[in-house]
Amino acid sequence: MLPVRRRPEADDDLVRIFDYIAQFRTRSAERFLQAAERALQQLARFPRMGSLCESGNPTLAGLRMWRIRRFRKYVILYRETDKGVDVLRVLHSARNLEMLFK
Repeated sequence: MLPVRRRPEADDDLVRIFDYIAQFRTRSAERFLQAAERALQQLARFPRMGSLCESGNPTLAGLRMWRIRRFRKYVILYRETDKGVDVLRVLHSARNLEMLFK
């Protein structure tokens, strides 16, 4: 299993998503965090299972996307490196990725 490194932005994203969901249902917000952790563990075992992001933007080269089970509108954006899995962001899939990484 590879080590997973979450960037501060990814941790901030998880907190913001938790807070948003918790406004409506606390238990659902807790389930979201559990599902996100399970998804990260899966990526640690199988880092290439996420889809490559197709883009002409060189900053997105090698970026992969993996949906969080039961919260499929949320995606983990990460890169596989020689040292493990580097998690850049956790976002709603409707977000414009190109604009975020400019």
